[in-house]
Amino acid sequence: MFSYTDEIFGASASCYKIQRDWSAIDWCNQLPNRLPHIITYHQIVNVSSTDIPRFEGTCEDIDLCNPNLDCSPMKWKASHRAVTHCGFDSLLKWTIRCDLFNDSVIDIIKFSLDSVFDLPMGTHWIHVTVSMVVV
Repeated sequence: MFSYTDEIFGASASCYKIQRDWSAIDWCNQLPNRLPHIITYHQIVNVSSTDIPRFEGTCEDIDLCNPNLDCSPMKWKASHRAVTHCGFDSLLKWTIRCDLFNDSVIDIIKFSLDSVFDLPMGTHWIHVTVSMVVV
């Protein structure tokens, strides 16, 4: 014979955590005239959406004007934002690939939106991707 109890935590119907406590009576190892031999188990079930993160705002091409009068490289930092269906934005994994001079060679790869790029004068291709870290 077995039974369980659930405690449910979460912010939405599609993203929550269940803490389940199982109890089972082991009749095979039951000694006569003794309390039942009860086995317990604590289980955690995470339920989350399989929806991919969604960029907020625009992902249009941009033109930057170098403010440096001596044509030295300018500083650029990605300003993208993304959200998840479940609100687990801290689990987002960013990848920023930079092809300097748009010659089909990835010259720089960074993994943080806090990364700063030194962009020389010219045309560059920057590809920003976001995914969810699986825990």
